[in-house]
Amino acid sequence: MANGPEYISGKTKTRLECSVAAVACALLLPLALPAAAGAMVDTRSRSPFYKQQRGNSVTRKLITIADPEGTNAHYTYGTRDPRASWYGNLLRATCADELPQLLSVLSGSMMLYGVRDILDHERERMAAANSVLYNDFEQAVQESGVKPSIFSPSSAWRKSIRYDTTDRDMVKAVDIISMELDFKYLSHEASLRTDLRAIGRLPLQVLTGITRSSPWESFVDEGFPGVTAEKTDSFATLDILA
Repeated sequence: MANGPEYISGKTKTRLECSVAAVACALLLPLALPAAAGAMVDTRSRSPFYKQQRGNSVTRKLITIADPEGTNAHYTYGTRDPRASWYGNLLRATCADELPQLLSVLSGSMMLYGVRDILDHERERMAAANSVLYNDFEQAVQESGVKPSIFSPSSAWRKSIRYDTTDRDMVKAVDIISMELDFKYLSHEASLRTDLRAIGRLPLQVLTGITRSSPWESFVDEGFPGVTAEKTDSFATLDILA
């Protein structure tokens, strides 16, 4: 059975994700309409959608910030974005802001589960975090022609952690682990079995933020490059090695 880039570009993955997206659209439509109306009221916007450039595609999400292109527009956040209201953060925490992207999966411009594409404003920061890993990841993305995705191994993990966005070392650690998780999926872990298992866990992860791995310790134990930890409580204080 195909895995890695061969599986990602194959028809099996496309058929699986289109089927799941179609069922999700049918089930979640009654929730999507009031969520969109609430987003307009909350942000005082004329449109419920926020357009975002993802690779060569323009995707739409429910707007959660009154001025997404304004001051501090590229804030890197963990579980809560201080620019958004409680309603905007609720949409993000439950992934309700991602609902319009299910239509992009059906149209073939996005994947449901794949890798977290690096946005333009993140590139310099993530390249500085680990230039070798960044270059390898970018090369693998370009060679495979992988499309932007709604969920990925790193996005599921990032939702489960809390980190101080003013701590540069902590943000650096998050960037390194995120790239490593998605690079492993793209290079060899992607398969029908992996996707079925991951997609099956998505509803629980979306609603609770629970993943099967410990937020920090498991990645340290696996020897992720440049990341060590001194355990202090249920989480860990990360040290980034040059």
